[in-house]
Amino acid sequence: MIVGRILSGIGIGFNTTTIPIWQSETCLRPALRGKLVAIELVCLIFGFVLTNWMNFGFTYMPTSQVSWRFPLGFQALLALGTVVFVPFLVESPRWLCLKDRHEDARAVLARLHAKPIDSPEVRETLEIIIETIAEERADGEIGWRDVFHNGRQQTFRRILLGLGVSIFQQLGGINVVAYYLPVVLERSFGFSPRMALILSAIDSMQWMFWGAMNTFLIERVGRKNLMVFGASGCSVCFAVTAIGLGIGSKVSNGVAVAFVSDLRLIQLMGSVADDTQIFMFYVFFVRYPPSTFWRSLLTHI
Repeated sequence: MIVGRILSGIGIGFNTTTIPIWQSETCLRPALRGKLVAIELVCLIFGFVLTNWMNFGFTYMPTSQVSWRFPLGFQALLALGTVVFVPFLVESPRWLCLKDRHEDARAVLARLHAKPIDSPEVRETLEIIIETIAEERADGEIGWRDVFHNGRQQTFRRILLGLGVSIFQQLGGINVVAYYLPVVLERSFGFSPRMALILSAIDSMQWMFWGAMNTFLIERVGRKNLMVFGASGCSVCFAVTAIGLGIGSKVSNGVAVAFVSDLRLIQLMGSVADDTQIFMFYVFFVRYPPSTFWRSLLTHI
């Protein structure tokens, strides 16, 4: 199981690094890029919702072996679907141009535009990509030493900004709340194991719902405004939670219900703002050749 966790972690790392970059490089309408990255996060949360309800459903299995082995094995089915369908996706035209495969890039752009290969739209897009890559190459090769360099492009400052928002988002505890909510509800508040799983599954559904709502706000309100809103809302919610837990020496059902409701509000605030913003912030944040290099580094860290 340890080896499996390591291998699956590596695979997920590849996916979370590659998918946003591929989306941004194959989307020909810049106005849709924010929504696409937001939708990707909603799909991730949908998997979390599916996992929660599956964990609850398998508590009714007569044998304990099946109740934990099947949910683990079920992940392989989803991964197999990815392996089957990904080969049918087009390659990034930017990557093809980086490898000087301009004709292949032209063919991909024709498919993305749904236009003939010699159409003005295809030719114009290809020229923009080639010009951008030429500018990037003029700046020289990018290496690890450049991570700590703060020259004309202020790359070190921008890498710190990207790391900062990612680190503080994780320190806010959103993943701890999501993953350990059944344990907290059962051990701290006295809910039965099944009721704790039900409440956790419902909580994840609200998380997915408000994450979906974010797709309608992200282009209208702006990234930074939503990040400020999300951080402020989460601060208030955690403060209310701490105060509620600090009152009295015994945990009552009323405090437990209030705690659960507050956690749902935290999920609302986080998904409407911070989660999607931070997920996409470093995807669009660096413009030049380091863009792919920096995005991969930020996602990894």
